[in-house]
Amino acid sequence: MSSGGRVVGIDLGTTYSAVAIVGPDGLPEIIPNREGERITPSVVMFHEDFATVGSSAKQSAAESPDDVVQFVKRRMGDRDWTFVTSTGELIEAETVSAAILRRLKEDAEIALGDTVTDAVITVPAYFDDARRRATIDAGEIAGFNVLGVINEPTAAAVHYGLESGMEGNVLVYDLGGGTFDVTVMRIIGTDFRVLSVQGDRNLGGFNWDNELMRFIAREVHRESGVDPLEDDLLEAELRDKAERAKRVLTTTPETRVVMRIDRRSYTVRLTREGFEDLTRGLLARTRSNVELALADA
Repeated sequence: MSSGGRVVGIDLGTTYSAVAIVGPDGLPEIIPNREGERITPSVVMFHEDFATVGSSAKQSAAESPDDVVQFVKRRMGDRDWTFVTSTGELIEAETVSAAILRRLKEDAEIALGDTVTDAVITVPAYFDDARRRATIDAGEIAGFNVLGVINEPTAAAVHYGLESGMEGNVLVYDLGGGTFDVTVMRIIGTDFRVLSVQGDRNLGGFNWDNELMRFIAREVHRESGVDPLEDDLLEAELRDKAERAKRVLTTTPETRVVMRIDRRSYTVRLTREGFEDLTRGLLARTRSNVELALADA
């Protein structure tokens, strides 16, 4: 039941998160964060009793890797996992996610000029009860009254169905930053029925970044004798540059990454064709899930 405040919808993502509200015209609007960005990196830096969330935390990953935690969504509901800070503090996944959700709540209140109390949070379709419960707990720790959690593909299909008026069977292919799922649904009017679900909680853009990182590291190691993946600071820098290169290759056929080691610069050439070859196996894993979902449906 709503507690009477403003209600928001939250996409709590592995790599980026967003918060939205239904506007006066009945359409959803993404609320920009305090930096004016429509999405907030799901990255948290813990320093003493203070947590920094978002772009500034992500930028600090290369300088303070032991205090920065990313991709925590993959750990939700895992009671055997904790993040250990440089000071030895143990922090559970729900607490990390709560810091992200609290930041989204604060940003929404700043933008709206009003108190935000209630939220609906999206989760991957294959999240089990433990992971869904952990997500709700994180929301409550952040100060939300969590009205419910909704499957991400269902949310996408509902928006598509209501927006287009389309009826029939749809397949939702949801490849996020750290998780993948595919859902086959039947839409009839305002009735949305899930026919089948498949997914992989360890497959997402993060894995595409990893392939680029390994390739760049091999090239740099061959030239310099130094493996960037064996140094925490270099690895954090490499991850940031690999993600940027991946984005550039979306719109251009070629780019270059420069790594500076021991006062020398090493340049690695990357092509879109080469990137596709590196990640062909990852794409095949999504295809397998699609075929299973279709067979089940």
